[in-house]
Amino acid sequence: MAADTADVEPTDGEARVTVRRRGNVHGDASFRWWTESGTAKPGRDFAPEVPRLEQIPDGRDSVSLIIPILSTPHGKSKSFYVVIDRTESGGAALGGRTLTMVTIQPTD
Repeated sequence: MAADTADVEPTDGEARVTVRRRGNVHGDASFRWWTESGTAKPGRDFAPEVPRLEQIPDGRDSVSLIIPILSTPHGKSKSFYVVIDRTESGGAALGGRTLTMVTIQPTD
């Protein structure tokens, strides 16, 4: 993952978490990812993702994971996590970071 944390403004409507691979960009690189709740609740604050397979295509060094934000907090920030389990196929290796905390910022 490209960052430890990602902030989402109330008007964004979605969180984007970038996953980068290191090494060469030849061949597809696949991995499993999902979301986990924190203070933000799945189905209420964000659209939960069950473990699913994602792919970084041949020739590319990254992919963005998109998580819809369902509501905005009204005074306190709320957080949830995006988790990568492991790579599924050969090709370039994914970076060492496997968890990103996404924070939905409070409304002003």
